[in-house]
Amino acid sequence: MNRLYFLFLFLLISCSNSNQIGVVKNSDNRSLKLVTFINEYVDENYKTLDSIFSDSVHLNLNNRLYKGILKLEDGLELYHQIYSEISIDSQFLCTFYLDDGSIKTFQKVNFITKNKITRNVGSIRSFFEYKWSDGYVVELSVVFDSEILNKEEKLYKNSLKNKPIGN
Repeated sequence: MNRLYFLFLFLLISCSNSNQIGVVKNSDNRSLKLVTFINEYVDENYKTLDSIFSDSVHLNLNNRLYKGILKLEDGLELYHQIYSEISIDSQFLCTFYLDDGSIKTFQKVNFITKNKITRNVGSIRSFFEYKWSDGYVVELSVVFDSEILNKEEKLYKNSLKNKPIGN
């Protein structure tokens, strides 16, 4: 299924410009960097962010726009504040090297999460699109079903209101 999804995606990109062809890879340096990024995110380790993402990276998270690597790190940390456990059920990615010089990576990840407040275990399937320039990701678009995340984020924020200040 994953391979069919990416084959469809490749055909869609290829059909948008009939003169454009390229190479698809999934074990190249860029692909491996993004696998490392996702694995480090699960482990709450953000050491490699600045070696992968441009300082001024443009983020599109379900049509909410953000700018900058610090916003990316803030978002990653927020998820770890909401969830006590984040793991990867499955992931698949491939990087498209197009003849016009553009490079894009597409990644599908299924995260398993456990909410810190409700203790509910759930699954969040996410689709990532990375656009590369000069060796860095300059645009990151992520699409996922945000209904559950929004509810759990609201629970988390409400729990902060009820915490005593100080000792």
